[in-house]
Amino acid sequence: EAAAIKPDEIEQLITDLLPNFHFTITGSSIPFDIKRIIPSEQGISSVNVLSSGESEVLTLALDLLTISAIWELEQFGDRVVLLDEPDTHLHPELQQHLAQFLVRLVDRFKLQMIIATHSTTLLSALGFYGGQRTSVVYLNNAIELQKAIKFDETLGILSTCLGGHILM
Repeated sequence: EAAAIKPDEIEQLITDLLPNFHFTITGSSIPFDIKRIIPSEQGISSVNVLSSGESEVLTLALDLLTISAIWELEQFGDRVVLLDEPDTHLHPELQQHLAQFLVRLVDRFKLQMIIATHSTTLLSALGFYGGQRTSVVYLNNAIELQKAIKFDETLGILSTCLGGHILM
């Protein structure tokens, strides 16, 4: 039988994704209580002060958690998630947190994720957190057959050093 995701597990996943926020689920339904932790005399303020990147990543995270939990409850077989450039408008540090979040979802809900990205920051982080389970396909229209390459230590070094360079 599927293990239902608990509110404290959701809270922890979101808190790890957005460490400057305190996210709590109150009651058994919406609204959730989301507050930004600001180191100042004001202490805590409203979620309304989210940056565009923080807002996007929070929305994405909640959408992914929702569909993953539904698939888990329904014991859905093949769980494939396609993400097209989830890193758009995200600060590199937030891309690191997103990669860790995505890998945790893959592990927790037995998902396969296919992610399209131009971000070597996200790619490096996915390789770091996902290890040998992460593969990369560098699309090349000049060849007919595209092949996945396992993310290894060498690829990790190259993605960190070369960034978006054509040699990648």
